[in-house]
Amino acid sequence: MSLAYQITDNEIMIFGGKSALTSQIFNGCFVFDAEKMEIREKGKLVNPCSFMNTPLVFGGNLYAFGNDIYIHKYKIAEQEWVCIPKAFP
Repeated sequence: MSLAYQITDNEIMIFGGKSALTSQIFNGCFVFDAEKMEIREKGKLVNPCSFMNTPLVFGGNLYAFGNDIYIHKYKIAEQEWVCIPKAFP
């Protein structure tokens, strides 16, 4: 249950998720370069999360959410993750 998003013409960011073998929630973030056929680690999520929804992109930011109390916001230009608490009534 990880997510992916194309961040440039040649690069796809893969992040978060849950292992099918161990059920461990994953906080990794990787970028796959389709032109060079290389993958590199790109830091970690602020909070590990198992994502289940399609990421949204708005105003230069990528928003990802799942079964967590946070919305994960990726600032594309700054290449930085932050967490925003979900608001509950």
